[in-house]
Amino acid sequence: MATAWLNGTIIDDGGLPCEGRFEYGYVPAFGLATPWRNNLRTGDTFLVHVLNLLGGVTVYFQAQARNALGVTVGATLTFTTIPREPLVLTVAATDLSTGGFTP
Repeated sequence: MATAWLNGTIIDDGGLPCEGRFEYGYVPAFGLATPWRNNLRTGDTFLVHVLNLLGGVTVYFQAQARNALGVTVGATLTFTTIPREPLVLTVAATDLSTGGFTP
């Protein structure tokens, strides 16, 4: 699985503390979200480590900020995760017999 660090900055808090987070996913409608980060002010950055992303796919994401004045979102951006080599697991043999093999 792949991971990514998502970065956002509060450009203007409107005079009140904000919360920030990211929506992200494998389609432009996102589908996943990070937890909200509290007590952000103008100029503050927030950084979130997203784990367990699929390898070799495009991920869509956008920063969000909210406070008592409302919710705002940043631009939708994308990145492509690094492909992984295939994984394989060897499991025990089953249905063993003592008979011979005939090709």
